[in-house]
Amino acid sequence: MEEIIKSVIEATDYRIIELVIRGEKRTKVLEVFVDRKEGVNIDELAEISRELERRIEESHYAGELLKIIVSSPGIDRPFRYIWQLDKHVGRTLWLRLNDGSELEGKLNAVSDEAGELMILVAPDGKKKSDPVEALIKFKDVKEAKVKISFSKK
Repeated sequence: MEEIIKSVIEATDYRIIELVIRGEKRTKVLEVFVDRKEGVNIDELAEISRELERRIEESHYAGELLKIIVSSPGIDRPFRYIWQLDKHVGRTLWLRLNDGSELEGKLNAVSDEAGELMILVAPDGKKKSDPVEALIKFKDVKEAKVKISFSKK
């Protein structure tokens, strides 16, 4: 089934972020999380979903899936690729680094070519201080998520 999914996605400018199959026998649900640098388009995701359904029904996998969901990863899923962060410049990120340390700060810049993130962080955890720039190599990031804040306006 993975080869069918890859062939459908590769025909677009989207990239597979994660595939999840859950459930048993005829109650299986396939979740395909895709993204692209320019962001997602709901109509394009619907078209990808229809094409996946058509191809799977024409294959020997017909009848195995109850449901197919094609979606963007959503704010609650960690980033897998540095290019996903481009559209989040200006937002607050939470990072867990490979050494186990955690970091939170405003994403100031992303360099896909250098594989680096520029994060504005409070020095030594001092929230009231002026933020300083921290250059983080994406290869040193174990997990990165946008921090959701519910601030009053």
